[in-house]
Amino acid sequence: MDDGKTISLQEIDAALKQRGFVRDWQRPLPCYVGELDKTALRIPVSMEIQDTNFVRPPVVRLLRSGDARLKPIAHVAGPEGLLCYLDARATVLDRYDPGGTVVRCLMEAERVLRDALRGRSDQNFVGEFLSYWADLTALVDLPADFEGGSDDSLAEPSG
Repeated sequence: MDDGKTISLQEIDAALKQRGFVRDWQRPLPCYVGELDKTALRIPVSMEIQDTNFVRPPVVRLLRSGDARLKPIAHVAGPEGLLCYLDARATVLDRYDPGGTVVRCLMEAERVLRDALRGRSDQNFVGEFLSYWADLTALVDLPADFEGGSDDSLAEPSG
């Protein structure tokens, strides 16, 4: 491991430990387990650091997938509990501040989840509806006399 990556991982480790996260050594990539919003939500999550250059943001996964508060809400993709908290195409993460970057990602994940649980993301749910389906097919039951237009092609769902 090169020195830059070692320093990045040390800074990430220190920043996440300050927020109460612990390293999960059973995972091949750096992965930490903790809670989002310790004062209110207290929702267990894991954060996996797949890229210390932050071209791809850390993966945040909800660990209590059976929690009634979490189903179905916008931004939670599938049974794996992946939290879509950041548009990686529209956000630049700072690779030169790895500790600050993971904390920023956690704060954004908390904000997104808090808004979703309070109903502030209901419109997002409409846009992300197909991410809850196993494939890109959605069946719609329309009345026999329906005369509106339809589009048989579906765009890829975004998280």
